[in-house]
Amino acid sequence: PGPVTGGDVANEDLRQACIWNTTAKRVQYNGAAYSQEFWDYAVRFNTECPLAGKSADRRFGYACSKRTMEEVGIAVQAVENCVRRNFKQILQDQIEQVAWSPQALRLNGWRYSGPLDPETVLKAVCSGFANPPKECDELLNGYSSVVQWSTPSLTFRRLLTTIFVMGLVLSAGFFLYRR
Repeated sequence: PGPVTGGDVANEDLRQACIWNTTAKRVQYNGAAYSQEFWDYAVRFNTECPLAGKSADRRFGYACSKRTMEEVGIAVQAVENCVRRNFKQILQDQIEQVAWSPQALRLNGWRYSGPLDPETVLKAVCSGFANPPKECDELLNGYSSVVQWSTPSLTFRRLLTTIFVMGLVLSAGFFLYRR
C-alpha cells in the first residue's frame, strides 16, 4: 500500500463532484451545463498531483487539491461546504451509478463502449445533439486536418511499368548468372 488510501480517493471524488456542482453554469443556447473551472482543475490536478508526489502539496490528496483549486480560481470554502452538506447523497449516487471499468464514460446517461481516443469520443458527444453546436464542427474539422489519408497511388500504368522493370531486372539477373 502506498501513501494514498481509498478514503483519499473517495474524498477527491467528492471534491470533484462539488467543484462541478458549485461552478457549472447552464449554457443559454442549449441548456447544457458546463464548467471551465472544473476542466481546468481536472487537467491541472492530474498533472500536478501525482500519487508519488514528493510533498503533501504536490501529491494526490487534500493539500494538493486545495492548492490546485486556489490556482484555477475555485472558491475552496464553497466546495468544502458542498462536501459537508452533500457527501451522503453524492456517495449514494456513486454507488448507484457504478462504473464498469477504470476508464468508464457515460454520455447523456448512457454507457459509452467505443474506443476512448479523443476524435471518436468527440464524434459520440456531438452525435448526441439534435442540432450540434458550432464547436462540434470546429473541433471535428480540426481532426480532419490532423490526419490526412492519402488515396491509393497504384494506377494501372504504374502497375505495368513496375512489372516491366521487374522483368528487366530478372532478365539481367539470369543473363549475369549464366555467365
